[in-house]
Amino acid sequence: MNLGQGAVQGVEAVGACLSPLLGGWIAQRFGYPVAFVALGSLSVLAFAIWIGYGQQIRATCDTRRDELIKLDDLDSSGLVG
Repeated sequence: MNLGQGAVQGVEAVGACLSPLLGGWIAQRFGYPVAFVALGSLSVLAFAIWIGYGQQIRATCDTRRDELIKLDDLDSSGLVG
């Protein structure tokens, strides 16, 4: 779990470092309006990918639904006290 969280946070850190670098380079070379459009289009692209693959990820996660339904029969009232 910690390794997975560390990997995700590492990717987020790389993105946090590259965004101002890319935005600054584009703004210096082409101007601020182009930089805002470029960085905004990257976020729209990421959102589209997230929406597009969401159904596939949901279908993959639903393969264990039968196992989880069996756990509904367990009495967990003794755990809360």
